[in-house]
Amino acid sequence: MWKEKATKKHIGNNKGYYLLAFLIIVMLFLSFGGNYFFPDSRPINQDKLGTKQVLMTQIITLLDWEYDKEHGEMIVAFGKSTPENTAPIFQKITSFSGVSKESRRFKTKVIYNTDSIFVVSFSGVPKDFGQIYVSIQEKEITEEDAAYFSSSNFGEVEVFFYADYRRVKHTPKLEIKKEKEYVLLGINYQLSDVQQERLTLKKEIKNAEKDIHKMESTIKSLCDKQAYETKEEKEVSAGTITTMEQTIEQRKEKIKETERIMASCEEKIKALEQQKGVVLET
Repeated sequence: MWKEKATKKHIGNNKGYYLLAFLIIVMLFLSFGGNYFFPDSRPINQDKLGTKQVLMTQIITLLDWEYDKEHGEMIVAFGKSTPENTAPIFQKITSFSGVSKESRRFKTKVIYNTDSIFVVSFSGVPKDFGQIYVSIQEKEITEEDAAYFSSSNFGEVEVFFYADYRRVKHTPKLEIKKEKEYVLLGINYQLSDVQQERLTLKKEIKNAEKDIHKMESTIKSLCDKQAYETKEEKEVSAGTITTMEQTIEQRKEKIKETERIMASCEEKIKALEQQKGVVLET
């Protein structure tokens, strides 16, 4: 009887220790093994295809991102273009790096580096890489090169593109595409952007024309009512009419400017379609 009471008393005195040990085990389980049993609750960090980043002299567009989970290989394709009204100079893309959440660097190789595309690959990427990014750096031109240009674009710019293991495109037996396939990807994204811009401009013109029609109808109505208004009311109406007439002129100028931009879009689309045809024929 005495031993039984002593045992119960011993267990009772150590309940706190048992509870603490249990909590430690649970925390360790959640830290190291929780991902195998529970979904990853971290925010997804995956750039969509078509995402753009601006360097000093180039716009970089994410064209494709594929991952071969079995062999730990990734291939990332970028398109590059020159911003409007910017003359291309000798700034260069100098590095690509794949870095995981543990800040591990992967072996990176440039596959294609042309006037219109950058395609890189890196290997040794684990299945549980979590989130990964490719960094692209553009460094300043040399003093020797700068002598030929009147440019103030000096220094270094670095941009980042991200992929998440929950969203990245998984491609078994990943293979490098032909150069022209990546070039066509870039052209198609440019076409899509310009066509979307053209559509937006058309809507802007349509909305401006609607505004003009409404204001003209309002002006006509105000003019018709002036015959029955007092002197003070006529002065107010005249002020409103003048303001609307000025606004109408502003809308018309805006339409002309938008139409000029649309004409430029049409030229871009035509040039890109021709470029696409040339690439397809090669």
